[in-house]
Amino acid sequence: MKLNQDAAIAAIATAPAPGAVGIIRVSGQGVLDIADMLFLPKNGGKLSDRPARSAVFGTVLDAEANPLDVCLAIFFPGPASYTGEDTLELQCHGGRAVLSAVLERVLACGARMAGPGEFTRRAYLNGKLDLAQAEAVADLISADWEGAVKNAAAQLSGAYGAKIRAIYEDLRAVAAAYTAAMDYSDQNVLPPELESSVAALRRAAGELRRLADSARAGEILRDGLHTAVVGRPNAGKSSVFNRLLGFSRSIVTDEAGTTRDIVSEKVCIGGIPLRLSDTAGLREGTSAPERMGIALTRSEAASAGLVLAVFDGSAPLTAEDEEVMRLCGRDALCLCNKMDLGICEETLARLRAQFDAVFVLSAESGDGFDALTAALPAAAGCEGVRYDGSLVTNARQRDALRLAAELAEEALRAHELGVEDALWGTLQEACEAIGTILGISVPEDVEKEVFSRFCIGK
Repeated sequence: MKLNQDAAIAAIATAPAPGAVGIIRVSGQGVLDIADMLFLPKNGGKLSDRPARSAVFGTVLDAEANPLDVCLAIFFPGPASYTGEDTLELQCHGGRAVLSAVLERVLACGARMAGPGEFTRRAYLNGKLDLAQAEAVADLISADWEGAVKNAAAQLSGAYGAKIRAIYEDLRAVAAAYTAAMDYSDQNVLPPELESSVAALRRAAGELRRLADSARAGEILRDGLHTAVVGRPNAGKSSVFNRLLGFSRSIVTDEAGTTRDIVSEKVCIGGIPLRLSDTAGLREGTSAPERMGIALTRSEAASAGLVLAVFDGSAPLTAEDEEVMRLCGRDALCLCNKMDLGICEETLARLRAQFDAVFVLSAESGDGFDALTAALPAAAGCEGVRYDGSLVTNARQRDALRLAAELAEEALRAHELGVEDALWGTLQEACEAIGTILGISVPEDVEKEVFSRFCIGK
């Protein structure tokens, strides 16, 4: 869909915090008229008289021609702009009061306040971005980790969308080939053409399934892997938690039961982003707050994607340790802590019999943590993951890819069973599912919901 220039919209495009520079973005019809009403270049004249894309120094004036700020103004004529429309950027000083004052002046001159994601929605509607690229913009803004930045930037470059579009076109070509084979079988449609179509369908189904299966790693990349640190009191949970973070976040004392609530932080370890939670030690609680904390521990361990089960390896196991084992299960990473105090061999043997992965380490000295760090990618299911734009990072795209993969696989089964007449419709449904990722075929309510997740100003 191609938009004509719509009414001008405006918003503060930089973070809502004081800074050296703050940007007010204006896009749409009449942008230059607005600029000439409120901006006076230092050397006189009007911004509309200056070359496009030139940074012009001058003053923003209020309605009485009093100065509000000195700033740079840049005009980007459409369609060669972010939105595809005429766009103005005012690069002001970054104080919240001055930005609010300048924005109010822009609105008074004829613009209206932009809604969440409205600039990027206009870019999408004007063909500057496909829907996958638009979602990559949101991912790039919210990225907390280097890998998330790389993956989102690669998707924004268009590589991911190009891959999806190629699959889409391949499936359309396969559907056309089967249509020709069925409708014009008396006109010598060659069997090799059908054979190549089957091969293309098989490749497309495999690629769709691979992309859909990348969603778990993509969600971890975007949100971090929910990781719970669990153990009995004084096993060293909080010390392990602090060591993994690299700073003291949880209180560490010799007194048992000091952690009574969930303490959470984000950290990237071994290239894997974690949402790390320190929990209350498992035991029979001696007070109502501690019992509530222990209940939260059980809930946290049950919902976590990864559990780090911490044991005092310098002492015999206790009944509380046995309870930790039952709660965590074999898949937890077992941390046999306090190796600096000497390891109890009976404890170590019991832990190795109970858990698939046991790490002997010391939260006090840091010894043994390198092995734990190296094991985290495999434990998270992210071993060998590349942040090249191929990771699917949102549920909408994941569901569309899964549906398209299932339909492509169903089409292959239809071919094998010799019911080609059902194959065309199945492939059409698969193309429609893929089309929703790019915005080729997407309901308006879905499109609006995508952009509603954006911040105002983007």
